[in-house]
Amino acid sequence: MAAYLVEHGYFDSDDIDVRVEQGYEMGRPSLLHLRASRTDENIDVRVGGRVIPVAEGTLL
Repeated sequence: MAAYLVEHGYFDSDDIDVRVEQGYEMGRPSLLHLRASRTDENIDVRVGGRVIPVAEGTLL
C-alpha cells in the first residue's frame, strides 16, 4: 500500500509516513506503520507494528 501511494502521488510527496488501523470489525485490531521513499527509480518501503501471529509461511 505504501509503494502504491507514493507511485501514484496520493500525498503529492516522494516520502510518506502513515499509520494504518485495521481489523476492528473482526475483533483483531492492529496498528501498522508504513514508510515509503522514492529513490531514483525505486521505492523503498518499511512496514512495522505489533502483531499476534496466527499463521506462518514462505513466499517463493
